[in-house]
Amino acid sequence: MSHRLCKAFMKGTFHLRPPVRKPFFPWSLNLLLSQLMLPPFEPASSCLLKFLSWKTLFLVAVTSARRVSELQALSVRPPYLIFHPDSLFTYKPIFPSKGMFRYKY
Repeated sequence: MSHRLCKAFMKGTFHLRPPVRKPFFPWSLNLLLSQLMLPPFEPASSCLLKFLSWKTLFLVAVTSARRVSELQALSVRPPYLIFHPDSLFTYKPIFPSKGMFRYKY
């Protein structure tokens, strides 16, 4: 009986005062974008491929608002990367996202 009461008390205490997560450190999108316009990320013609890849990855991630798992599934291999005549390109994820099966396309 005592164990059940202690367990119920602890559960109630947890619900009254749930643990607080530490917030992520604050960051400024404007500051980050301004840094991407400076060396080693610019000029793009003389930029190392590593830095150009980092810049591209960040810009795709921040503008697409996709989940990390969806971003890591992007591929540049032929059936997944489609170039359109107006010079835009589209990525098709290798796997379907969470909500893809809810709706008929």
